Amino acid sequence: MKKLINSLSSDKFQKEVTKAMKKYVDKVVKDAKTYAPSSYYREEKGELVSYPIDIASSISGTVSDSGASIDVNTNLAAYVEFGTGRFAEKILGTYPKEFQDIAWFYFRTGEGKIVGNPYLIPAIVENEDMVDKEIQKYFDKL
Repeated sequence: MKKLINSLSSDKFQKEVTKAMKKYVDKVVKDAKTYAPSSYYREEKGELVSYPIDIASSISGTVSDSGASIDVNTNLAAYVEFGTGRFAEKILGTYPKEFQDIAWFYFRTGEGKIVGNPYLIPAIVENEDMVDKEIQKYFDKL
């Protein structure tokens, strides 16, 4: 038990966690760029109209000892991810509450017309157990 406690408080463990987070963030960014659409659809006068958008090039991730973040730096990123109005309802109804809460941050009127095309959330969900597996490898070596 003492060995376990010492290993949890060691610099080596912190480095392993940071390494695992880097691997995770890099994979999520890569997958999200793959899934990111090159256009989005907006309803206009009852018809869906396609507009080009470059989301993939705006996706980035950073990792430091204090945390990790994944950013999508383009104005419509969240609206393309979740959709707006009734389009958002369809997508968000399938998501866990934590993702619904993020989407609510972007809510404006509820009358939106953008069709959602999720790219980041699927990448996050598909890779969510990666960090646990990487840290488990560290413990298996003890």
